[in-house]
Amino acid sequence: MRQSFTTWLLEQTGRDDPVGDLAGDVARDPDWPASGRGLRRLVLHLQACGACPGALEALKQAWNEWRQEVAREQVLP
Repeated sequence: MRQSFTTWLLEQTGRDDPVGDLAGDVARDPDWPASGRGLRRLVLHLQACGACPGALEALKQAWNEWRQEVAREQVLP
């Protein structure tokens, strides 16, 4: 079964890059839409929180990495 984006993102908290920083912020955000399935909803949430452009870029990078991982898992037997 594929891992949700939020679960995947929270596993990235140890990274020393913008995705890791975002993961830490998400871990501390009680209003993060964990069940949100779309990138748009997550972008809107960050914008409503006053996130900087770097955080939005980190979200898009994380989303793309997660999608690549999901696609790779679908190819594996």
